[in-house]
Amino acid sequence: MIKPAEIKQQAISQILKEKRSVSLVARELGVARKTVYSWIRRYQEASPRKKASALESAYRKGRYHPQAKAYTAKSCLVRLIVKHPSWGTRFFCQALRKKGFKLSLFTVYYLLKQLQAATPQDRQSFIVNWAGPGRLTPENKSQLVAKIVKEGLSISSVARESGIARKTLYQWLDQYKRGTDSPDPFKEKYVSGESHPKAVYPKIRDQILDLVVAHPYWSVHTLAKEANVSSWTIWSLLSRYNLHTVADRQMYATKFAPIQAEKPTQTIDTVSLPSLDQLSPNVLPGPPPPISTQPLVLPPRPPSPPSPKRFITQLSFLTLALFIISIISFNIGWTLLKAESLVQVLGYVFALLALGAGSAFFLYSLKYYLTIALVLVFSRLVETLKKNGSESNKTQSYFGSRADRSGLLANTSNITLTRHPFVSIHLPLYNEKRVVNRLLEAVTSLDYPNYEVIVCDDSTDETKDIVLEWQNHPRVKISHRENRQGYKGGALKQALNLMDPATEFVLVFDADFL
Repeated sequence: MIKPAEIKQQAISQILKEKRSVSLVARELGVARKTVYSWIRRYQEASPRKKASALESAYRKGRYHPQAKAYTAKSCLVRLIVKHPSWGTRFFCQALRKKGFKLSLFTVYYLLKQLQAATPQDRQSFIVNWAGPGRLTPENKSQLVAKIVKEGLSISSVARESGIARKTLYQWLDQYKRGTDSPDPFKEKYVSGESHPKAVYPKIRDQILDLVVAHPYWSVHTLAKEANVSSWTIWSLLSRYNLHTVADRQMYATKFAPIQAEKPTQTIDTVSLPSLDQLSPNVLPGPPPPISTQPLVLPPRPPSPPSPKRFITQLSFLTLALFIISIISFNIGWTLLKAESLVQVLGYVFALLALGAGSAFFLYSLKYYLTIALVLVFSRLVETLKKNGSESNKTQSYFGSRADRSGLLANTSNITLTRHPFVSIHLPLYNEKRVVNRLLEAVTSLDYPNYEVIVCDDSTDETKDIVLEWQNHPRVKISHRENRQGYKGGALKQALNLMDPATEFVLVFDADFL
């Protein structure tokens, strides 16, 4: 345990002046004799002016410790609080880690408590009182001057406590004395932002927004070159309106594009001239007969006479169905009657229910199997008929039309397209950080020249940062939503606004379709 300097001074006085033994003094203080000897040596080697401070502890702690890292991140944390007051301790900790400050949650919370910004309400008050690096609000200045004028504190103590130069406090005192009659003697005279007389943003705002509407695909550097300003100015202005990505600028251009008035179409009345045979000296052909506005009423269709063949077919199907149902019912009843106990009856019942449910699902999925089978049979049949041209009429007799196109093709390497329709691929994503890179690499590597990829991103994790790395790809468009209203359907609906007007086919792939 570290002993105070006063106790050390008393121990040294007892040894040097009262001639007490070192062992006895060390035993009373509960320290080693070697420690007492080190106190005496430090006291004797110090100069007369520094003897009082020579016995103070040399152990550094807090912000003065050589390994202290928390206080180095304080200024960075202040900026994060002002920028994101709604964040919690965990988000501040993660943001500081990205900037190189590896602090624990407790350390970040300790710094927030020191800054009196531990709760969201305290952080809002902190923002009001914090006007930027090195600047204080008029309320802060009034509080510091009130400590000097009303509480009677010295200027040196107030300057030392607040970390402000005494010269600055003297200036504020002069302002207070000269402006006692004014309601706000510490009114800020520094003008910043758009209020500054040399501010560029108000002058170029409308011009840049018009350029974004007209050319949403232009980069920041192209817009800066067109407006004759710096790229940083353009980037800052676009960030204010959330237009820093091509996808956002395209949505803005779609929303605020000027409506072009429809051009009036010129209609030329065509007059049919009569032939020479129809002309007579005093008679011209008359006008066409008037068109009747009454609806055309067709005579009722006579009922078709009953067909004996149709009746026999229906009766046969009904008889066969009743026969099959009777056999199944008889077998089920016979099986249940042969059961030896109630448990066995319940087992048969559950087994029959499982068999019935499986049969229902099988019958429901049977249409898909039949469709695929018909497509495969039809494809094989067309390939066979192409080899045997003499049997081409069989396909027409089987399917009622001429079979000149194949269905599902197993090998498309020998097919050459004469036209490449535009295809739009939509990828709805939600927190797919593990597969998003693989997915985008796959869809952007397709061997097809005329297509685009629209990423419908609703992610709230690192996925949106990974997606933004693809924003400069010529085929990729990004649509990001802050809320998940409508879920996947809402994301795909928003993607329709970014879709190229020349699109003929739309493909929707899930994140795990690979």
